[in-house]
Amino acid sequence: MTPSLQLTFLGTFAAHVDGQPLGRFPTDKVRALLAYLVLEAPRPQRRETLATLLWPDSPDEQAKRNLRQTLYLLRQVLDQADPTLSEAVLVISRQTVHIQPTHMAADVWQLAEAATHPHPTLAQLGQAAELYHGDLLTGFSLDDAEPFEEWLRPQREKYHQYALAMWSALADAHSNVGQHEDAYRYAQKQLRLEPWREVAHRQAMRALWQSGQRTAALAHYETCRHVLEEELGVAPDEQTAALYAQILAKPISQTPTTTLRHHFPALPRPIIGREAELAHLSQQLHQPACRLLTLCGAGGMGKTRLAMAVAQDPAQNNIAPDGIYFVPLAAVATADNLPIAIAHSLNLTLDQHVPVLTQLADFLQAKQLLLVLDNIEHLLEGAGVVQTLLEASPALKVLVTSREPLGLRAEWRFAVEGLAYEQDGHAVALGEAGHLFAEVARQMNPQFTLHGENRTAVAEICRLVQGMPLALEMAAGWVRVMDCPTIAQQIQASLDMLHTPLRDVPERQRSIRAIFEHTWQTLPPPLQTTLTGLAIFRGGFTLPAAIAVTGTAVPALAILVDKTLVRHNMETGRYEMHELLRQFAAEKGATYPGVLEKAHAAHARYYLAYLRHETVTILPDLDNVRQAWQWAAVHQERTLLGESATDLAQVYLHMGLWHEAYGAFMAAVGRLQGAGENNPATLICQLLRHLARTLVDQGRYEEATHIIHTIIRLVPEQAMMERIHVLHLQAIMWWKQGRYAEIHTSLDPTLQWAMELEAYSLLGRMMHIKGNAYWSNGQYAEALAVYKQSYAFYQQEQDTNRMMTQVGNWGVVYWKIGRYEQALDCYQQALTHQEAAGNRTEAAIWRGAMGLVYLDMGQDEEGLAHLDEALDTIDEAEWAYYAMDLLVGKISLARRRGDLATAETLLTQAQSMADSLGHPNYVLDCLLERGYLLLAQRRTAEATQQFQHLLQREFRLDNLAALHETLWRLTGDEQHAAEALHLYQQLATQNPDSRFPQDTLRLRELLRS
Repeated sequence: MTPSLQLTFLGTFAAHVDGQPLGRFPTDKVRALLAYLVLEAPRPQRRETLATLLWPDSPDEQAKRNLRQTLYLLRQVLDQADPTLSEAVLVISRQTVHIQPTHMAADVWQLAEAATHPHPTLAQLGQAAELYHGDLLTGFSLDDAEPFEEWLRPQREKYHQYALAMWSALADAHSNVGQHEDAYRYAQKQLRLEPWREVAHRQAMRALWQSGQRTAALAHYETCRHVLEEELGVAPDEQTAALYAQILAKPISQTPTTTLRHHFPALPRPIIGREAELAHLSQQLHQPACRLLTLCGAGGMGKTRLAMAVAQDPAQNNIAPDGIYFVPLAAVATADNLPIAIAHSLNLTLDQHVPVLTQLADFLQAKQLLLVLDNIEHLLEGAGVVQTLLEASPALKVLVTSREPLGLRAEWRFAVEGLAYEQDGHAVALGEAGHLFAEVARQMNPQFTLHGENRTAVAEICRLVQGMPLALEMAAGWVRVMDCPTIAQQIQASLDMLHTPLRDVPERQRSIRAIFEHTWQTLPPPLQTTLTGLAIFRGGFTLPAAIAVTGTAVPALAILVDKTLVRHNMETGRYEMHELLRQFAAEKGATYPGVLEKAHAAHARYYLAYLRHETVTILPDLDNVRQAWQWAAVHQERTLLGESATDLAQVYLHMGLWHEAYGAFMAAVGRLQGAGENNPATLICQLLRHLARTLVDQGRYEEATHIIHTIIRLVPEQAMMERIHVLHLQAIMWWKQGRYAEIHTSLDPTLQWAMELEAYSLLGRMMHIKGNAYWSNGQYAEALAVYKQSYAFYQQEQDTNRMMTQVGNWGVVYWKIGRYEQALDCYQQALTHQEAAGNRTEAAIWRGAMGLVYLDMGQDEEGLAHLDEALDTIDEAEWAYYAMDLLVGKISLARRRGDLATAETLLTQAQSMADSLGHPNYVLDCLLERGYLLLAQRRTAEATQQFQHLLQREFRLDNLAALHETLWRLTGDEQHAAEALHLYQQLATQNPDSRFPQDTLRLRELLRS
């Protein structure tokens, strides 16, 4: 069953597949491309348009390459969730890209459909209007792509207006049916977006008036008047003034539904964002079963502000007609004083002869009210007081803020986390967190603006503090003395940067360190130790990892989760710690040096062993793997480095992280070489070999050659396996350089060594590269023989994946010698295997090979379809080596069809690619196609000269034979015919079961005639 992709663009970007979060998007451009395709769906978008949109300042070819890579990354992200997902939602051709909405849902589609529907129902409008959680792609921007920004601005405005129009329609509709609280709520939603929107002010006034809140309605008019004067410099219009006069003259005669709110402190600024949380919490409180709702979160997360916003929302009037009372508990010393604190907030006159709790229970028995108990975490022993009051008063509701839950059966919990921010380190999207930072910053420095370098730095600050409101306010306070990039650097350097000198901030909240220190002191020593151990992890961890690395017991982890010191992500199953708390706990770990060192060693062992089994799914733990390798290198853990080096190299190769691989291996080599005479020469050679492989993969052959020669010089005589490995790497490099004879010279002596060591997998790889050298040189019989030997060696290891690669290689040989049906059969086997394994790019290689066979069989349409589909995937992965043969096939087809302009364009592209690769086969293929294209253009003399020039460079026997035959036809020189016949006879002798005997007979017949 094909999975379903759900996208959220209205507010902070989010993507889910069947309810589970999609993996992290590697770059902003990937996210921008997806957003553009979705918002422009279902229209196909030309590749040129997309390339210009996202890379306007890059040359055309570079922009197109960037687009191919971005498409490849997008497909990777989708296919991490399910191997079939990208094919289900993306339709990619050589010319266009578009979204297929069948297996997708997007909030923008649903909102636009309701907003543009001629006669939407109230339910449809209400459902769609709740989707708008903020501007389209809130805070997202591409500073280096102005065309994208120019496209995004009107898109944002369009959905902004859609939301306003629907909220306005809903306010009117609810007002018409007497649902005044809902009407007021939708009016307020409009005003949060546009405080100067006068029609919304009128709707709010009317809702308050008609619900019996005449004074509030008149006060709202004053608010409206003030906002219009401040924002626009105008007075309310005639309609608003007339409504005000009507309210002033004519009170509504009905029972007021206003609820009095007692002891709520004034806040320095209104709550920013949190719309989704507010809506959810209000819905929870309205459920009859929810009578005790606890907002749990670490200090500084904004629990108090959120609870006050919930309690002050008019939506709570109908659940608490007898009042909403705020009970501050931070200053209450003991749980025994909890009843007295509640009684004082209720303005209850106490009888000193009756227990306070009894008087509270009696007072609340017939009341329908809401108690907000703020900061109760240090009074949890008094949770029984809350339980008693709930039992005494069936209509009582209690909203609690605490760093950990009360632990009562009646309790409903809600985790308060940081404000929404963009979690991709490459991004400059700010979200709610960025808007809070900007507001406080402007309060400190009126000249503060969000643009350019500032914007990027604020995004980094939001990421560093993970959206923690208090930390954002503290960080923003520094704009009075330093710029945002410096603030970000200082936060990264020290937790002590996050403090405030403001006198009206409680002492316990004047620094993030003070908040964490208070929490730390409440933990018993075993939990302190556990927390410092967990602080070792980067980017979160799984339960098995926590147990293996720190010995954490499940009950202890559960306590830390309850205390909101560790968060359990239900969607991913992973555990996470707020980054600032992690830094604090890591510092505390210095007081437990033995424990910390033991945990670091266990962490390194766990994650470097994890590599051997989880290469494909390592992405969520890549930061842990990096840290594990770094620790092993710093501590010169030789066994650990040796056992995991190959696995780490495979991870880097799989992810294309060549530069990082180079740095990781070079750092380890540097540490080990520092051991002087005691340095482990074999291990150093192994690490240098992996380092050299990264250079080979980047085409940096001169540097790779220097390192390979160094390894050959350093490797101990007894380290025979390492010597074989490095000679095999040298052979790979030589194949990429076209140095085929040297490959056999290098590998042949090592084959016997590998046989003696029974290194079958390595033998298979060596035979593979020898086969490549043979077929690249036109020696097909030899190639087929060694490919079959390679298959047999992999069979010894039961390595099915590499066995099927050799089957595909058999197909290459069969194609070259004209046995097309056998070639197709081999390719199909390899293709089917790779598709079943979810390896899209590898599957594309064999699909493209099938396309070349179909072209040679004269089935042009079938061949072209296979080539195009394969090239789309191969181009995105930037596997240029595998694209070259397919491009040459397309050039030949275009030329045969007389489409010389297309052939010329493709040939220019292929020549550029061949030059960058430096592989002689591909350079010669392009030169040969240039000759045939000149011939098709009737430039016979130039074509003849091109073919004669090629004779001096071509070394593949079949190509040489074809060249001589072509020159004989062009010049009539029988010496060329004789040479062609001689070469065909040689090829026929070497490959009797091939097309070459027929070529020999054909040429003989032509010469006789």
